Amino acid sequence: MQALQLRARRVFQSTLSALLLYFEPLADFVQCQWEVDDPAAAGQKTGPNQGKVRVSYITEQTSHHPPVSAYYAECPEKAVSARGFDQLSAKFTGTSIRVIPGVHNEGIYVTLHNRNEEYHLTHPAAYLGGFLRGNVTCPRLSFA
Repeated sequence: MQALQLRARRVFQSTLSALLLYFEPLADFVQCQWEVDDPAAAGQKTGPNQGKVRVSYITEQTSHHPPVSAYYAECPEKAVSARGFDQLSAKFTGTSIRVIPGVHNEGIYVTLHNRNEEYHLTHPAAYLGGFLRGNVTCPRLSFA
């Protein structure tokens, strides 16, 4: 039910965005928190939240044209964070698809705070050819 409510809200927001394209600020964001099991504390649980760590994530669509998203995730107990800007560009041609990083894509920066290290991960280009083959039919609509 919650997924249906979220989808209905997104449809409403999309419709409103289309109507107020030049007046509405970009405020499409998602914020989440999870309590997950800590693999390092396996077998050491003494209470309901013992052996758990908190992971927080926030993302916002910072541009609609082209679609660009900024995000940040962290686990303070493990002293790890990740941040980045994503823009993927997909091109469909015939029976193939090509997905490449867009011009605004900066990749993912992972920081290990205890070690004072930062890693930069980039998105590879992907190409899939010939995945649409065969005939499409719809007997109900007499479409072939």
